[in-house]
Amino acid sequence: MKSCKKMGVTISCDLNDRNKLWTKEKAGQVMAQLCQYVDVCIANEEDAADVFGIHAANTDVTRGTVSHAG
Repeated sequence: MKSCKKMGVTISCDLNDRNKLWTKEKAGQVMAQLCQYVDVCIANEEDAADVFGIHAANTDVTRGTVSHAG
């Protein structure tokens, strides 16, 4: 990733968290290191919350809904 970044390559990363591969804590540590080189990060609300503790407002990942403020 470092070499690609130096060469100007656009780098993408999918946060698709795999609970069977590693803990949420380990995923957060590893992804935090990788994301310093990432230009485009792809994630859904659940993975953003699990990996980085980022919670989108007005969402319910268990029902798959997003509430829109009126």
